[in-house]
Amino acid sequence: MSFLSAIVEFAQFVKWLSSSLVLFLIDILIGISITLIILGVKAKWATRALVLLLFTGFNFQFSMGKIDHTIFLLIFLSGMSFAGWGSGFAIIPDNPVPKINVQRCMALLAVLLCFGMFTAGSIKAVNWIDFDPSRNGFLRWYYSSIYVKHSDLFFSGSLNALPYAWLDAFDWGGVLFELSAFVLLLVGRKFWKFWLLAACTFHLFNLLILNISFSSNFIFYLAFLDFGKYYDWVKRLFSKPIIVWTSSAFLLILVYFRFAYIFDVPHFNLLEFLKKDKLFMYVVLVVWASGVGIFAYSLWRDLKLAKKNGIQNK
Repeated sequence: MSFLSAIVEFAQFVKWLSSSLVLFLIDILIGISITLIILGVKAKWATRALVLLLFTGFNFQFSMGKIDHTIFLLIFLSGMSFAGWGSGFAIIPDNPVPKINVQRCMALLAVLLCFGMFTAGSIKAVNWIDFDPSRNGFLRWYYSSIYVKHSDLFFSGSLNALPYAWLDAFDWGGVLFELSAFVLLLVGRKFWKFWLLAACTFHLFNLLILNISFSSNFIFYLAFLDFGKYYDWVKRLFSKPIIVWTSSAFLLILVYFRFAYIFDVPHFNLLEFLKKDKLFMYVVLVVWASGVGIFAYSLWRDLKLAKKNGIQNK
């Protein structure tokens, strides 16, 4: 009898959690956590709170049937909260963490990213690599974007004239890209940078052809770039208070739009503004095109430095 009572109490607890008031409170706390992160007020703990709040909110959202690709964002935020996040430009900075801890966190983030890609690629490999040119996994997404989602931006519909057999290359290419992450990570730094460049190119292609954004992945990829040189340059050029307050003022505007969305203020709803005239997709286009340029430049610098060191060693 006690077991049945526990089940009933748990069900009532879940029903209370899913009430509109609790979900509204979660939205408010998410906005507060983001504000603390932007301002640099104990950002480490604010980030961990944000992860828990998003995890809770996403679980209720996904229980409605539609599961989005948001786990990478939660993994990224969790990892960065242990990798010195919030110990630099911050109003109330956290204590710096040892360099070895940062390296371990970044290594773990890279492994988790590769694992996520491997799980996606392995399923596609089983269903897509069938050596049958009359069947194509890519086409399911392609036609779904056109006839179900009615996407008509960029190059949507541009592959209609191609034979099915040619489109098998997209099946093989997608599987190879996702399964190669682990291999290139283990081979070395330059090969990992090459995979990150391929990732940005892959997402740019998906955006142009399928109108799929995957925009939350971009910040995860950026974590593997070395911004130390630019960090030192900014510190020399600007004082810490100027950087903190200028960036905070700009980013807090975004938080304001978030709260406007929560409280359903129609004239200041950023989400609706971005959806208007499909502006959001154009913003994502700039993001992924910039990603291709940034990682191409970073890889070029690494190759140039390696060639220079090789000449000097001779």
